Amino acid sequence: MAQKEFKLQQVLNYREEIEKKCTREFSLAREEYESACRRLEEEIQSVNLLAEEVQKLQREGISATELQLYSDFFQRKRGDIQSHRQETEALNETMAEKRELLVEAAKDKKALEILKAKKALEFRREIADKERLFLEEIAIRNNFHGKP
Repeated sequence: MAQKEFKLQQVLNYREEIEKKCTREFSLAREEYESACRRLEEEIQSVNLLAEEVQKLQREGISATELQLYSDFFQRKRGDIQSHRQETEALNETMAEKRELLVEAAKDKKALEILKAKKALEFRREIADKERLFLEEIAIRNNFHGKP
């Protein structure tokens, strides 16, 4: 049985391409976000380790000049960490936007796929009805002409 052509196949193909594009963009955004999270965590761990080291040095005795250098370094690192946090938050928002676009693209494609499936089912039912009517007509003709 020949399949009836889906009139919106080009639109469905386009929607599939849009979904693929959105999937790639979301994957990239997620990778960037996860990478930024790792960098932020590494930065925080680095500062924490250094803070422990400074506390140890303070117990052992450290000059005021060295303490001031460490203090300046920590101040700069706090700024870096804050900057990393802001970057991470921005990347998280971008990732959420890309996820939303992907969900919308998937919904659009799914709606056309459902329509295509309904049209195919409708076509198969139409063909089955035509076949049934044809067979009934043959049966009626055979009974009319006295053939069993």
